[in-house]
Amino acid sequence: MKYAIIGLLLLLPGCGFFEKEVKITTVPEQQQMYQPADPRPLQLENVNFIVVTKENLDQVLAKLKKEQGTDSFVFIAIRVRDYENLSINLQELKRYIDQQGQIVVYYKKITTVEKPDGKSDGKQSNSVQ
Repeated sequence: MKYAIIGLLLLLPGCGFFEKEVKITTVPEQQQMYQPADPRPLQLENVNFIVVTKENLDQVLAKLKKEQGTDSFVFIAIRVRDYENLSINLQELKRYIDQQGQIVVYYKKITTVEKPDGKSDGKQSNSVQ
């Protein structure tokens, strides 16, 4: 019994005597990049503005009655300053959309696969470079 206990005491720390060295290596991994399709082009509808003044009010009313085929109709009016604000807002939207388009082109450019001769093959890579 004594020998069994002494034997166990000698075997228990024995696991610590045989240390195995662990080697850790880091390998860079290419990440997958999703390339969404380009949005469809804009298809805007025409908007016609009719300038109504005291002088042409009767003429505009007669024209609207004829076009709509009814005596009841609605005017949507906008003041000159509000029209100017609308124009400024549309220009601001155009600027913002143009800048977003430049950002999209930039990211497409940096994720596009290039051939060894330096020319782009038009295909987009699945990884971030």
